Amino acid sequence: MGTDPVPMKYAQWIRDNVPASPPAVRGTCIGTVARMIVAFPELRATSGTCGGEPHWWCVDTAGKIVDPTRHQFASAAKYRERPQHRYQDTITGVRRRVA
Repeated sequence: MGTDPVPMKYAQWIRDNVPASPPAVRGTCIGTVARMIVAFPELRATSGTCGGEPHWWCVDTAGKIVDPTRHQFASAAKYRERPQHRYQDTITGVRRRVA
C-alpha cells in the first residue's frame, strides 16, 4: 500500500468534510471512513494500525492509501493493515451503518 499524495477529488472531499485540527479528528476515523466510502464507492475501508495506534482508512483501486484523518499522526507513521479487514463484507457492514 502506498502513501502517495491523495488524488484531488479525495483531497477536496477531505477539506470539505474533515476538521483540519488533529485533536478534532482523533477518534473519528471509522465514522469519517464510512462517510467517505459512501461518497466514493470505488474506495474500500480497512483497519489496522498507524504509528502503532488502532486506525481505519481507505484504499483506492490501485492500492494507494486515502486516509481522511491522516493529519492526526506524525508524518513518518507507518500503516499496518489487519488482513481480516480486507474483505468486502467489512465494507458492506460499514456502509449499512451510515446509509
